[in-house]
Amino acid sequence: NEDHSIKTSFIYNFANEDSMLDMYVESQLNDYLEIVYGYQRLSGDEASFLGQWDRNDRVFLRMSLKF
Repeated sequence: NEDHSIKTSFIYNFANEDSMLDMYVESQLNDYLEIVYGYQRLSGDEASFLGQWDRNDRVFLRMSLKF
């Protein structure tokens, strides 16, 4: 049985006005194989914690095989 879910999270730092948006899809293809793929966007002033990675948004893919 396949199972798919879409997940998002958003973090906003009011003190420094920086933020992170995280969106991803989890796909459980069978009892042994899971694939997760998503996108993270970081923004804010370069001097802030999250803003220091403002130009380092990323797309990711993870595969888990259980045996």
